[in-house]
Amino acid sequence: MYGIFHKINIDSSPEKTFQALTTPSGLSKWWTKAEQKEEKITFFFGPEGEHTVTMTLLSEVANREVRWQCSAGPWEDKGEFIFSISQNDNGSSLDFSHVGWPDIDDFYKHCNAEWAYFLV
Repeated sequence: MYGIFHKINIDSSPEKTFQALTTPSGLSKWWTKAEQKEEKITFFFGPEGEHTVTMTLLSEVANREVRWQCSAGPWEDKGEFIFSISQNDNGSSLDFSHVGWPDIDDFYKHCNAEWAYFLV
């Protein structure tokens, strides 16, 4: 299995970084429109929100870690998404992992570039 890995420094506290990953308003600010119902988070892509992806929240540790798995959409069979947060001198560091890819194919390469784009 393969994975996508990115590490970025964020000029924001771990608490605010965690909120950006765990609330629909926070997610909408850096990725795309999101709605949450219990442990399911639905993301809306495209000009009219016509493409959806649903993630299941597997676990979260306040201000430290968030884990998702795609339950509907193009990543359904592509493993787990892990956002690990730590404090640094300027705010926080975010270690992102999308692990469980069966192949390094064109879709993997596309997603790797897109995650880098959205995370920074």
